Amino acid sequence: MRLFIAVSLEPAVLGMVRRMIGELTSLLPRGRWMRPEDAHLTLAFLGETPAQRADQAVAAMSRAAEGLQPFEIAFGGVGAFSGWGCPRVLWLGVRRGEEPMMRLAQGLRKELERRGFGFEERPFRTHLTLCRLREAGPAPQGLREAAERWGASPEWDGAAMTVSSMDLLESRLTPSGPVYTLVRRQELTGA
Repeated sequence: MRLFIAVSLEPAVLGMVRRMIGELTSLLPRGRWMRPEDAHLTLAFLGETPAQRADQAVAAMSRAAEGLQPFEIAFGGVGAFSGWGCPRVLWLGVRRGEEPMMRLAQGLRKELERRGFGFEERPFRTHLTLCRLREAGPAPQGLREAAERWGASPEWDGAAMTVSSMDLLESRLTPSGPVYTLVRRQELTGA
């Protein structure tokens, strides 16, 4: 099983992401754009995992959720991993609620590591991947400006959402893109 743990997005956020991708796709046709209905905030990528270890991931999620209250996040700000000169990934950031997202991700990773799951050395960064570029190259004219305009839109305030759970998802790779299946949902348990 190819597994990861993520926060799923509410409909208002998905609607904004759909509109944003709809506009930006024409500026970057060589990119592999995410399907808006699959948008999520990855907390931990576990990769290929034997089915019997999925229970350990669920136990880590349960432990990490203990005592955490649901919290609100709002999106905003767009960036490019590897920079705008030669972007590899375009992403949408979280501008409000990033601190509790970081606590959730760090607590989850700590519990997963206690159960033998390993992670890349890169620090966790709260972001929603919008597009991956198949080949390196300069950003097309106008892409950065259009993306930053979307990232600064006050409409994101109306698309704020409450994080009240995290999901263990299986990702099956297909020629038309990944297909995600919910394995388990873990609610944040509160005080």
